[in-house]
Amino acid sequence: MGWREQSEPIGGSAEDNDDLLKALRERLRQAKGYVQSEIAGLPSQLPRQLGLAARSAVTGVTALPGMAADAAMSGYNYLTGSNEQMPTQATQNLMTQIGLPEPQGAVENVNQFLGSAIAGGKVPMPTISRPAPANFQPDLTRQQRTFDVGQREGYVVPPATIKPNIRNIALESIGGKQATEQTARATNQQVTNKLANRTLGLPETREITRDTLEQVRDEAGQVYDMVKSAGRIATDADYKTSLQNMKTGIQDIMQDFPQANIAAAKDIDDLIKSLDVPEFDANSGMEFLKQLRNEAADNLAALDDPTRKALGRAQREAAEALEEMIFRHLGNIGQGGLAQQFDNARRQIAKSYTVQAALDEGSGSVDAMKLAQILNKGKPLSPELELAARMGGSFPRAMIRPERTGSVGSNALDLAMTGAGAVSLPLVSVSPYAALGIIPAKYGARRLALSNALQRQLLGEQFTLPPQVVGGAAGAEAERQRQRSKKK
Repeated sequence: MGWREQSEPIGGSAEDNDDLLKALRERLRQAKGYVQSEIAGLPSQLPRQLGLAARSAVTGVTALPGMAADAAMSGYNYLTGSNEQMPTQATQNLMTQIGLPEPQGAVENVNQFLGSAIAGGKVPMPTISRPAPANFQPDLTRQQRTFDVGQREGYVVPPATIKPNIRNIALESIGGKQATEQTARATNQQVTNKLANRTLGLPETREITRDTLEQVRDEAGQVYDMVKSAGRIATDADYKTSLQNMKTGIQDIMQDFPQANIAAAKDIDDLIKSLDVPEFDANSGMEFLKQLRNEAADNLAALDDPTRKALGRAQREAAEALEEMIFRHLGNIGQGGLAQQFDNARRQIAKSYTVQAALDEGSGSVDAMKLAQILNKGKPLSPELELAARMGGSFPRAMIRPERTGSVGSNALDLAMTGAGAVSLPLVSVSPYAALGIIPAKYGARRLALSNALQRQLLGEQFTLPPQVVGGAAGAEAERQRQRSKKK
């Protein structure tokens, strides 16, 4: 019936049981040999592990004073032209000389990183013996004054850019310096686009395209049709002066090099001669003005052609001279209201061309760095565009278009730290699941660094981090600098 006979041994035949016992004895013998080899190896590995632990502890404990000492040495080297070794590097070299081992491989390096951070978090923060009064507010630097206005519009910067103190450096170290900059760029690009829309009178979230800018010009250009009937316009002394200013430099080139066309000298000279007339009709003047604006925009967009850019700047100046002449004429014939409408329209059109010059048509983003270049050339900008330009000039790394640098994501080091943390944290009585918080902690540090609360403190308001966070980040940063110096 399938049941075992009473005389058959439990578990099978006697031969089968003997084979099973032999296999078990062999397994036990192998396990015994493995355990004995591991125990025998412990004495040889123990000194190395203790040495690595000592190195990470010293690195973490000396991180804060080491940063201050490095800053002082950097100043000494700059003032004297010396190349003295940084104190933190000297400390690492000393530990190597006395026999402390250096970490090898990814696991030991990540463990060293975590150990230095833990040791740094145990160091008490220094205190100031004579702090400033509670209501003391220092004078803002020029960079801070720019950010004072920019921050109200929503611009953000990595905090160490303005105040490179230990706290801000430590916070950026936790979040990752490059990742913090990338996060700031994404936020700042939205603000720049918002300001460009606002200066053109468009909804702040509207996508900017060349067609959008053409529509702005068409709407503003309706006033131009009324100006075309303003009759004959006699050019005045101010108009002649504008043309004479355009000739400056061109005449010097043509006098010494009559056959040269350096930087479109002949084309610019021909343009000036075409404008040098005693009078012109308002209708033809408006048509010429429109043509000059369009050609100037196309030539200024030729980034790799200095000749076209020089001609484009001359065409833009010529258009401005014509506009000023027409504006004065309208005032002279008693058309003050129309003159004001014309002035508003031409400013609107000029702003549209400025935005177009800074527009990346592929992404629809207005480049604050290009606006900064326009401002540096002395061209007047609207308040909104000038703010974006000054932010671009003062904080270039935070104002690069994000399309050029990519988005923020977890990298291999983040994942390696998570894996190594899961292995190492139990050694200091911390749950291995805490390692899962490393990547979220880095994300949170970036958000904190760019938060309104911390950004406001860059202008004088106080915002503090727990000393354990500052010390831990300082220890981690010291170990990161050590690893970086070993790669050089």
